[in-house]
Amino acid sequence: MMQARLRVKSLSRPILLALLFFGPSMLALTTAASSSSSSPTEGRTADHAPIDAPEWRVGDQWVYSSIFNAAGLVEEFGLQDSQMRTLYGDSFMWIDDIDTMDVAGVETLVYERAYTASYDSGDNGARLQGINGRLKADMQAEEILRVSDLAEIENKLTVDIEFCGYNLCGIGFAVREVRVIITSNYDPAVEGYDFPLNIGERHNLTVTTEQRLQIETDADDLQDIVTDETTIETENRTFLVVNQGPAPPPSSTAYTGCDNAYNITEFNVTTQDPESFEWWCPEAKNMAWNWQETFGLRLDFRLKSFTPSQSTGSVPTASAGQRDGGLEVTLAYPRFSPNGMLDVTVSATENGGSPLGGLNVEVRHEESGQIISLVTDGTGSATTTITTTANPDDSWTSFDMGSFGIVAWASSREWMSVATVTTVEGLVDRDIGLWVEGIIGHRIRDGVEQSLNELAIPFAGIPGDIIRLEVPVRNLGLVTNAGGSILTTFSNGTYDSVSVPSLQIEMTYFVSLTFTLPEPSSGQREDFGIEFLFSPSNPQADMVEENNFAFTNITIGQLPTANVGKPQSVQTFENITIRPIEYGDPDGGSMRCFWHVFYPEYGEVLNTTFESPSCELDWNWTDDGEWDVRFIAIDDEKDKIIIPLTVEVLNRPPSGVLLANLTQAVALKGVRIDLIDVIDLDTLPERNPIVSADWSIEIPDGSSLSCLDSKTYSCSFVPPDEGIHRVSVSISDEDGALTVITLDVVVANAVPRNAVIEVFASDGSVIQPTEVGSWPVAKDQQILLKGSAMDTSTDIDNLQVHWKIVGPDGNTTVLVGANREWSPTLSGLYDVFLEVSDEEGSATRMGTIDVYNSAPLIDVLTPFISVAEGTSEMLEVNVSDTTSDDATLTICWDFDLTQDSANDADLLPTNDCDVEGQRNQDGIVRVYYTSNKSGYRNVTIRAVDADGAETMASIEIYVRNKAPVVSISPEVGVATVGEILTLEAVVLDSEEDLLGMKYKWDTDPLKDSDGNGIPDDDWDESTSVIRIQSSTIGQRTIRLVVVDPDGASSSIDYTYTIEAIERQGLASIVTGADGGVNPS
Repeated sequence: MMQARLRVKSLSRPILLALLFFGPSMLALTTAASSSSSSPTEGRTADHAPIDAPEWRVGDQWVYSSIFNAAGLVEEFGLQDSQMRTLYGDSFMWIDDIDTMDVAGVETLVYERAYTASYDSGDNGARLQGINGRLKADMQAEEILRVSDLAEIENKLTVDIEFCGYNLCGIGFAVREVRVIITSNYDPAVEGYDFPLNIGERHNLTVTTEQRLQIETDADDLQDIVTDETTIETENRTFLVVNQGPAPPPSSTAYTGCDNAYNITEFNVTTQDPESFEWWCPEAKNMAWNWQETFGLRLDFRLKSFTPSQSTGSVPTASAGQRDGGLEVTLAYPRFSPNGMLDVTVSATENGGSPLGGLNVEVRHEESGQIISLVTDGTGSATTTITTTANPDDSWTSFDMGSFGIVAWASSREWMSVATVTTVEGLVDRDIGLWVEGIIGHRIRDGVEQSLNELAIPFAGIPGDIIRLEVPVRNLGLVTNAGGSILTTFSNGTYDSVSVPSLQIEMTYFVSLTFTLPEPSSGQREDFGIEFLFSPSNPQADMVEENNFAFTNITIGQLPTANVGKPQSVQTFENITIRPIEYGDPDGGSMRCFWHVFYPEYGEVLNTTFESPSCELDWNWTDDGEWDVRFIAIDDEKDKIIIPLTVEVLNRPPSGVLLANLTQAVALKGVRIDLIDVIDLDTLPERNPIVSADWSIEIPDGSSLSCLDSKTYSCSFVPPDEGIHRVSVSISDEDGALTVITLDVVVANAVPRNAVIEVFASDGSVIQPTEVGSWPVAKDQQILLKGSAMDTSTDIDNLQVHWKIVGPDGNTTVLVGANREWSPTLSGLYDVFLEVSDEEGSATRMGTIDVYNSAPLIDVLTPFISVAEGTSEMLEVNVSDTTSDDATLTICWDFDLTQDSANDADLLPTNDCDVEGQRNQDGIVRVYYTSNKSGYRNVTIRAVDADGAETMASIEIYVRNKAPVVSISPEVGVATVGEILTLEAVVLDSEEDLLGMKYKWDTDPLKDSDGNGIPDDDWDESTSVIRIQSSTIGQRTIRLVVVDPDGASSSIDYTYTIEAIERQGLASIVTGADGGVNPS
């Protein structure tokens, strides 16, 4: 991407000046001709005028698909057992700023261009010092380019490389980070382009490069690559415009607007090979395709899109559109004399194309130190005159003195325009002629067309090649030229003539010739010449005759020869040497040997081409298969032969060792057999050495046993008996090669082991242990104890089983036998000890049985009773408990839940033992209950066992109230007139009711004494005893109503008799001292 990284020496092509003539058989024209009436030639005008330097704006952005190959970088660092696959990604280039800077004492307008790119190899895409992993690379570049010709002044490339061992990018210990910084400064600035661009133009530079290489890392194991060194080197460099056509190569993502791109290639002076190339695209204002290599980094960039800043109608993948306003600088003449007065015009337009007046602009001819300030007028134009420099530029050519970009610059808008003036000594205003450096040659061999210019050799071929030459005629003057004709004379005596039309300034017309090369008459290498003679239509229109003649030569030779025998078969990682037999160049020149080898890497088939000075191939392959190898021989004429070969590479089977994890294996004890030291030399680094492992175990009785836990690298099993157990594993690699590895394991006899205690309920269900490991069992529960252990088949039926059970009271119970019934009589923890033995020894097991007490059970048979006051009713409950507790139960009744018994000191009224219950023969607890107080209440019964566990139940009782029964004493009441009669209410009721009994006496039911209108409901007396007197004789009635505290009442009418007194005839009324009534 940066021209300054191209580092080759200058290259020149010899120009033949002698005219050679050969026999007529030397050239077979595609269309034979003997006169101008039948011409094999045709012509075309150049598709475009010469391409000038672009104008960039801040924000212009290009996107490139990029390929990053750092294999050479790995070699440059000298990292052992390290590899890296080619990385792919997108890179982004943009114009970051436009500024001025001092360059060799000259104020220079410069672009600041930047780009970034990121790459990721994916998992196992790289290998660093024997460790597979993932590699990530981030690139940032900063460049400073001269606006007038895009010459590079300085650049800085930073590559941040992160290697994640084992693909663990998030774990610090597995990550290695390296930063590579390359900073370059050039004197003079490197002109990768010599604008204006024309095919065939070569320019040469002598450049001094100061380059600083910094490699930084914190990884301890990579400290040997850390460096900070600066080198200064002066070298000659040569660039050649070799072709014109579409670029980049077509793809689904390639930019499609570059049909008129120019290939600018830099050649290695020594080998004549292209070291880098760039296709410049005028439409995209940048390169369409760039390939280069520096410090082991091979970079390939192909244009995907261009997004211009301040542009209308652009299509990022195809067209730049039109700038929104701008400048255009035009020169009176694009070719001019040194130190001459040249008119320059600057035009400024707004968006839409309208003239822009009043704009401040500068016209800059920086090489001569001229900076002229102008202001555009109402037409948007400004004109000035500059003096072209008398000095040559830094890129020398054979056809001009220098080329200089004249820059128009409007700093307020950051607009510019560039027009290049080419200075030529001895320039005349009328000059048209042949341009020998621009002859374009194409060779078609076996249907494949190749540019001879890109080969950078004198034109050459072999018999049967189709040659197409395009010879340029250029108008090198300062005015339009009327043209003329070209007479082409071939070495076989044939000739042809073609007309050249009128040409504008700097325009080119190409004369095209197509012919087939025949066999040389001598059978040896022979040369063939073609002469071109241009005749102007008007001799006065051509003031320079030296360029009216041109000559080119076609060398007809033979392909190089070589014989390579069939290679022998080799194993993976085994070196093979292949050498050609009887090889050479029949033309007598030198021959270079190359090998093109296909090989495996990271699961992919890669290929590489490299030169072999000895012509031998020394190679080995890491994977088996039939691998293509091609021997390539190339002579001085770049003719080459390719000899395809196939090398059969044989797979190496895997190997390994079996190792037991125990020094002494014992029957019934697990053994793990590990497969270790597994090696398969030709397995890919990111894969396991083996892809499968089939295990088998043969036991002493001849039967087979399977692995309990079979894995690729281990097998676990339990030997069932003593004796030799043969363990075998059949391993296979990715190519299907099998290797069987065997280990005999001697197994000793075993004592019983893994004793087990199991506890079952009487119904056969399993009693599972709790979280703390004890078995929960109820007191007096019948359980079954089962004891077992592992042993060999020969010993298992003769095992002796003993039990020892220690209770919470310290008493011990001893049982013998594998299955024993047992019942605990105490609550608490019982320690159980199991011993299972044979003649070799014994296995033991400890356990704990947690016996829990069960509270008594109470079944209330009379959950509710209703009883009248003062009467008795029987209460019945059924009380039970486990066997050991049943006979010792304490049973208590609490009849009054509101009062705490005196014999109970806990002050709780609900747990008294008012009556101790006794069970009858049928197990029923019975008691009579009597209460003189009506209402609802509860009676509780409580049962407590020897462990203090208690159960309480409740019986609800309803005591019904009874109405009082009343009578009056005496039963017969008789009194004489005036005599006091004492009447007493006799009431039958409960004691509590009697205490609250109310008495209502109505002494005269016929008299309404309270005035309520009801004579028989008066309340005349309220005591239980009353006294009455009467003064009249006869029978009287008195009514008594008694009411208890619950409101129940009874009444009685009592009739008594008053008899006369026989003492005197006149009765008197007396009031008794006790308040009784003395009727009269």
